[in-house]
Amino acid sequence: MSTREASRPADDAGPDTPSRDDAPVSRPSKPRRYKVDFDQAFIDPDVRKVVRRLARHGHEAYLVGG
Repeated sequence: MSTREASRPADDAGPDTPSRDDAPVSRPSKPRRYKVDFDQAFIDPDVRKVVRRLARHGHEAYLVGG
């Protein structure tokens, strides 16, 4: 038996152990959206061009940063 096999949980965990199928399903929440007004002079012209092009061709485009 390899180390990898030894570290795996056993498939027959027992009758009292809940299976993954019994776990509650959590649904992802939608991200919060904030309306923000800012001067476009602070955004690189190439970035503005890419975002406009994506939106023009039917894609959702988001400008994010940190």
